[in-house]
Amino acid sequence: MTEREETVEIRFNAPKSDALVFVAYLKARHCTKDRLGSEMLAEWAAARRHEARMLERFSRGNGDDSHSDFGDLGE
Repeated sequence: MTEREETVEIRFNAPKSDALVFVAYLKARHCTKDRLGSEMLAEWAAARRHEARMLERFSRGNGDDSHSDFGDLGE
């Protein structure tokens, strides 16, 4: 993520046991939750950009040729 890239806040509920592992990892690595969460989301999104683009297009019945409502999804 670049310094000038727009950001949004993401909040969600997670199992307590998973959250405890997340917090322990943050403490051990001296990392902030924002930094680690952003890194995890970026890795996940990079692996799924194509899948998300195709699902969004096909769910509207427009196939490969349609422009995504979500922009270029980071191509």
